[in-house]
Amino acid sequence: MVRVNHAKPQLKSMQVPITDIAERAGFAEHRAMLAAFKKYCGVTPTEYRKQYYADFEWRADDERVTATPNKPLPLSSAQQMMQDSTVNQ
Repeated sequence: MVRVNHAKPQLKSMQVPITDIAERAGFAEHRAMLAAFKKYCGVTPTEYRKQYYADFEWRADDERVTATPNKPLPLSSAQQMMQDSTVNQ
């Protein structure tokens, strides 16, 4: 579990391959990290990474995302904008 917890923050970077993250976290091979991640988190490292990038609220708290001018909108705001645009037509 310690190695899985060590890998989680590293998965937030799309620049680092999962095989490199597995090695940095102390796994002998990336398949071992896949199995441990699935066991303790219920998802694979790739699924975990995708969930992170799909969750706008979580990403909004990430300095790497908020430091750029193209900040993501919370889902509720985007949905409201969509509703407003269809009402005005």
